[in-house]
Amino acid sequence: MQVIYLNEQTVPYTIKNLTKANDYILNAWSTNYKEQYFDNQFNRKDATFIDTSDDLPDISVNFTLQFGASISGIIYCNNQPAPGIQVQSTSYGTNSWGAATSKENGSYIIKGLKLANDFIVDARKYGFAPFYYHETQTTRSLNQSTFVSTITNINTTGIDIYLSDYDTMRGTVHSSDGKAIPNIWVNAWSEQHKTGFGAYSSEDGTFELVNLPRALDYKVSAVSHNLLPFISQEKINIASNSQNVHFILESGFSIFGTVKNIDGQVVHNVDIELYSQSNNYYATIKTDRDTEKNKYPNLT
Repeated sequence: MQVIYLNEQTVPYTIKNLTKANDYILNAWSTNYKEQYFDNQFNRKDATFIDTSDDLPDISVNFTLQFGASISGIIYCNNQPAPGIQVQSTSYGTNSWGAATSKENGSYIIKGLKLANDFIVDARKYGFAPFYYHETQTTRSLNQSTFVSTITNINTTGIDIYLSDYDTMRGTVHSSDGKAIPNIWVNAWSEQHKTGFGAYSSEDGTFELVNLPRALDYKVSAVSHNLLPFISQEKINIASNSQNVHFILESGFSIFGTVKNIDGQVVHNVDIELYSQSNNYYATIKTDRDTEKNKYPNLT
């Protein structure tokens, strides 16, 4: 068995210790060449099965690999070239994928891609959420990303992505009488980066929001659960590295009631909805199985 390159370099290969079967699918993939399935196909569904169940030697399972398209650019972090950043491009329409790591000067090139007009290119530090390419401004939202085409230009250049450092935001959630409130969902959202992060407050009322791209426009919300008696609260234009984001939640009004049928009998497990357009408030609750009573807390 051998792999045949277009530049006439021939490299033999052998796959050993295969069990007998008549439906093996073999493919070859390279960072420089397009992925190919035997026999000379680019889609898995078109691959020719290899039969090892007979005694005939399979010595002609050859590949002639072809150079694919490429996408290249420079990765920046805080407007400085960033090395060691993982960059990947994905075309869901053609099932084509490739990846590269930025060099010391921030440059990268992804090779061996298919011709497609729907490549999504993203860059990320290890363990962090990605930044997506956009033709005018890098975004953290997949839905806001700009497609990259390898059809109009088989070697597409200038696909630059700008990363920013990540910050951690910290703060506390307390009631009006100074008691710590656990299990309050605190969420931060940056319109600039189209991304955010959320976490629940701990037993001592503290919270920590990690991996926030650096920005000054975060909207931070402390959202009370429907079963808690507190009114949700929101702060705007908060810096991503703020360490003293303190929420003091007020208790709201409550609504009590009992659900009965036309015969005056209580009804179990009834879903009740409450909505206020002026206060942008929505809640659902189920009637209590034991007391048949229901309660809506944190109403303003």
